[in-house]
Amino acid sequence: MLATVIISLILAAVIAAIVCSMVKKKKNGGGCGCGCSGCSISESCAKKEK
Repeated sequence: MLATVIISLILAAVIAAIVCSMVKKKKNGGGCGCGCSGCSISESCAKKEK
């Protein structure tokens, strides 16, 4: 039981760190996060970067 709680907290922390990193990147002018090649919003992403 305790191991499950600890593992869940670790996973939640990792997910939170990933989300925070993505938000920070987006605020700093990052793209869509996928490199814009072949994604469904590549045209709008490419327009913002140019």
